[in-house]
This record gives sequence, structure tokens and C-alpha cells, in this order.
Amino acid sequence: MNGQQSMFDEQLYDYLFVIEPDAATTEVVKGLKQLLHDRIVLSWQNLNSKPHLSLFEFRNVETAEEGIIRKTAEALKSIQPFTVQLDGAETFLHGNTLRSLVLKLKEPKPVSALQSAIRRELHLRQQKLTPHVTIAGKIPVKNFNLLESAEEFDYRGGFVCAAVTILKRPADGSKGFVVVHREVLT
Repeated sequence: MNGQQSMFDEQLYDYLFVIEPDAATTEVVKGLKQLLHDRIVLSWQNLNSKPHLSLFEFRNVETAEEGIIRKTAEALKSIQPFTVQLDGAETFLHGNTLRSLVLKLKEPKPVSALQSAIRRELHLRQQKLTPHVTIAGKIPVKNFNLLESAEEFDYRGGFVCAAVTILKRPADGSKGFVVVHREVLT
């Protein structure tokens, strides 16, 4: 077995659960990505990744997809839309070699509760979440240190979380993520 197939020879997929910002916030984050790229040159992936707030990712077989969607709907049935308030830029450290520039949340509890509800319904172990919207991730320190200040990336604004989007890609990374389902909060 090559690690990308299940013990029953089924293709494995990475499922990524995200909250997508509204169009206005998406445009602001894209502008911040471009501004950062103008300052320190970002990878193609960082510059072109769609702005989102990651909840979690896990691996499963495609035959489980219908159950994943059904259980996600069940987990979210009592969660109403809520405002996600972005509260300025923050730097995440990844050891001594990498940095990420993100927009932190003023109040992360509703996002953490949403993530926890889905993971509980899917029978996944709970995990700590630091909700954020990534401007650019895993930037080599030597490049990141060229940035004189992060002040110009200190965006404050908000958007309504009205849905959770489920994406998937082959576990071997041979293709990018595609949308599987969008569960609307009511």
C-alpha cells in the first residue's frame, strides 16, 4: 500500500472545512496579499490562494463523502449565521525557519464552537484552533525579515459567516482542492 489508498484499495482524499469571507473581505485580503508580494515576493501559492478561514482537515475515502456531508449538516443545524470580526495582523511562528502573516479574530469562540461541533459529529478528536485568515503562510524567515513593518496589513473589518464549505483533493496532492459541498447556516 502506498499510503494514499485505504486498506480496501479505495482512493484517499483530504477534506478541508473552511469559512469563506464575503466578496468585499476577499478583495481586501487579496489586496493585502498583493501588497505583501510587492514588498517581499510571495510564492505563487501564497499570492493566489483563495482567502478563507480554515477549520480543520482530515483524510478519508471518497465513499464516506455522503456521510461526511450528512453529519456536517446535522452538526450545523442549530448554528445561526454570526459575524467574524477581523482584528488586525499577527505573525505566526513555525519554528526558526518560517513565518505566516495572518488576520486574527477579535472573538474566536463562535468559530471554535462551530469547528468543535463538526468534529464531534464526525467522531474526530477535538483539536485546538487559533482561528485566523491567512494573508500569506510559511514564508521563509529570511524573506519575512525584509518586511519593515506589518502595520500596513493591520486590517480590521468583518463579515458574516453564513456557511461552511467542504473541499477535497486527492491525498497524494496530484490535484488541487475542489468544492464538495457548502452547508448554509440558518
